[in-house]
Amino acid sequence: MAGDWLTDGVPSPLRISHSRLNELYESELAARGYRVLTHSREAGVDIFAKRLSSEFIFFQGHPEYEALSLQREYLRDIARFLAGERDHCPDIPERYFDAETEERLAGFAERARRERKPSLTSELPALTLRSDIAAGSAAAVIFKNWLDYLAEGANTALPAR
Repeated sequence: MAGDWLTDGVPSPLRISHSRLNELYESELAARGYRVLTHSREAGVDIFAKRLSSEFIFFQGHPEYEALSLQREYLRDIARFLAGERDHCPDIPERYFDAETEERLAGFAERARRERKPSLTSELPALTLRSDIAAGSAAAVIFKNWLDYLAEGANTALPAR
């Protein structure tokens, strides 16, 4: 992350919500000419870029997510599972809900796998988010840096930062 114009000024540690795990590996991206800007041990590569006729930026995570965005996705996926629209019960988002909520959700997921019926959505436990989740803290900085780059002229040399 250090030294790239796009991530200049991003809070450290960088916390970006991930709604799915992707399998793009840093070594494979680097071999194809991409610059990996951010990554974590848990989620893997997050932000990466490649200069072609313009600068292309890719995100595997969601820096723009608000605090409740991942919760809404999780609840949507639970409802789809219970309705038979998806094969597997979704995993509980890691380090997103407080410990008590995670325990209640784990119990609910077990029941959902056994009973699997749409009416169970009304019995979802109360959800409490952790106080330190990623909630768009990096997005404003990343998007400001991107807009500054565009204002300087996207086809000129990249900012040397």
